[in-house]
Amino acid sequence: MDYICAITGSLSDTETPLTETGPLGWVKITIERQVPNPEFAQLQAFKMAVAEQQFQTVKEQLPEGDAQAEAEVRMGIDFSIRAQYAALEATIEEYTSQYEEVYISTPEEDEDVLEVLNEIRDSLGLMDGQSAEVPEIEAEDDADEDAEKEAEED
Repeated sequence: MDYICAITGSLSDTETPLTETGPLGWVKITIERQVPNPEFAQLQAFKMAVAEQQFQTVKEQLPEGDAQAEAEVRMGIDFSIRAQYAALEATIEEYTSQYEEVYISTPEEDEDVLEVLNEIRDSLGLMDGQSAEVPEIEAEDDADEDAEKEAEED
């Protein structure tokens, strides 16, 4: 997959190691939004239509003008329809997530990218701006040597 910086339009270097969130050092921004699941809404509309159709079928058999009888029949039909489609409804989430993702190239390598990223963070109320300094990661050999020196000093 090609990673494109949302700020500069530049492509990630093919030699840059990939992590689970994209190229090493790049920033991944994800926006997630919960929205009604259209499939769930369609099922609800279908159940209502079936219930209304069944009610119209038996309505002629009810005493004319008996609101209580109509209410009881409707409730029975509703219970029947809910039971009939309960297993299907249980497999469909009521809401679904929409995702938008963008990537931003390593901000420490470009002051303009760092500035824009900090503006985005600030406007969203995230942490204070990011500095251009990245903590250096010691190589394993250096860490082993440091541990040996500390042991010798003790």
